[in-house]
Amino acid sequence: MSQHPSRDAWIYGEDASCELSAEPCDQQYRLVLLGPPGVGKGTQAQLLCNRIGTCHLSTGDLFRACQNIEEPSTAMAAALEAMRRGELVSDELVMSMLRERASCLRCGGGFLLDGIPRTLAQAESLEATLHDLAVDLDAVICYALPLERVVDRLGGRRTCVSCKSVYHVSANPPKDEDTCDHCDEDLMQRDDDHPDAIRVRMQLYTQATQPLMDYYAEQGKLVAVDADGGPEDILERTLDALRDHLSLEAI
Repeated sequence: MSQHPSRDAWIYGEDASCELSAEPCDQQYRLVLLGPPGVGKGTQAQLLCNRIGTCHLSTGDLFRACQNIEEPSTAMAAALEAMRRGELVSDELVMSMLRERASCLRCGGGFLLDGIPRTLAQAESLEATLHDLAVDLDAVICYALPLERVVDRLGGRRTCVSCKSVYHVSANPPKDEDTCDHCDEDLMQRDDDHPDAIRVRMQLYTQATQPLMDYYAEQGKLVAVDADGGPEDILERTLDALRDHLSLEAI
């Protein structure tokens, strides 16, 4: 299993040092990760990157980090200001932040993009950016899970009101019902984790993501993976699907 590399260049921009050389590794992968809430995408991203030795380039991590950076880049500062106003960060700003981190896309260690693209416009802009960098996308991994399984996973989630630790009523219950194991504070169910809210979120996700899936399917880059089961089972299923897609004997 490969050691997870530093992501300083992704968080802080091109001027930050990076543990990986620009020289290509023996085998590098350039991947995009798609999947609705509740499929365990974050867990799979970490497991997959540890296995193949690439960087997990998450826009969620980037947006969270930008609130603590003293001198953010121009695009990052504009994105932060939009978030402070309660606005969505525009496709143009998201792609500007990505282009500021072009060294991560050119890196010989490869990458796993998570959280981008979210729209067809972002996908087309990403393709143009990668073309300019002479980089090819190997595959787009799309995790799928039946709606009721998503409802079960998210609907059973409970979050500590104090330390924000997350539990699940059946898969990962606290020792004492409705009480956090770490700080003894109350657990709550987020408003968007109620079943009706989850179904609305899933409908919106499907409407937004279907054009993306069609786009990458037409390019022959879409790799669908069943996200039911335990994390290690899903990881092995993902690796098997990538081997088949890339015609490799092993990953």
